[in-house]
Amino acid sequence: MNYWLDLFTGTTWKEFRSAGGTVSGFRQRMRKAATKVQPGDIMLCYLTGDLSWIISDGEAGAARTALDWAISHNVPHAGWCPKGRIAEDGVIPSQYHLKKARTSEHSDRAQMNLLDSGGVAIFTLSDRLEGDSALTALLAKKHQKPCLWLNELSFRPGRRLARFLSEYQITALNVAGSRASQEPKIAAFVRATLDEMLRAFAAARKTRP
Repeated sequence: MNYWLDLFTGTTWKEFRSAGGTVSGFRQRMRKAATKVQPGDIMLCYLTGDLSWIISDGEAGAARTALDWAISHNVPHAGWCPKGRIAEDGVIPSQYHLKKARTSEHSDRAQMNLLDSGGVAIFTLSDRLEGDSALTALLAKKHQKPCLWLNELSFRPGRRLARFLSEYQITALNVAGSRASQEPKIAAFVRATLDEMLRAFAAARKTRP
């Protein structure tokens, strides 16, 4: 049994899935390699250049806003939430597809969400990284995960986020940051940044040959 790497963009992956997800083609120049594929071989599908997953712990604030944005834009989401699905504003609703961590400690779920992602974006309004956000940044460094901190003073944060995703080929993005109780306006900042990121990706696609 052999393993083969099959590369997709977000668009071609959706086309592949909508067509039944049973047939994948090769470019003409790959004809020789295609003849080596045998029944029982495994195709590893990898998405490049597009954001395909949002991962967060569902805590009220930056993390949950990212999940809401993902749902409204048909972007799959996942993540590890606190034990018992308990957030600072109560039980995390079942509409969020999250798994329960073993404890309610932020460090536990932050570490698992980082490991399940290709990198993390940390959102705050303040220009000081503190508390859980600072811990997430330290964990990202520990696990050698790309980390981008965006705050209200960041210039064109959505474009910065798009470049970050492209540079590190991140398709599963962990979103962390301030809680709603700390910064009540954090949700608007996260939504605006993610919307700007989409516009940046759309503009980049238009300029491709």
